[in-house]
Amino acid sequence: MLSPDNANNLQNIARCYLRMKQYDSVIILFKEAIVKDPTNHLFNEGLGIAYRALGNSDSAQKYEQLTKQSSQ
Repeated sequence: MLSPDNANNLQNIARCYLRMKQYDSVIILFKEAIVKDPTNHLFNEGLGIAYRALGNSDSAQKYEQLTKQSSQ
């Protein structure tokens, strides 16, 4: 069973939702993952992808920028 307390588990579930184009669920899960592990830049990347898919360019750019900053 996947523990919801594990940020990587949340990421795995979010990626499944991403493939199913359930972007609202993706956003919720990646935001929860960031709370649990704010150092993982892949969570910001996932949020950027989800926001971009929803047409929310401002939020997408915010998380894309955070991804670039944290991966340097």
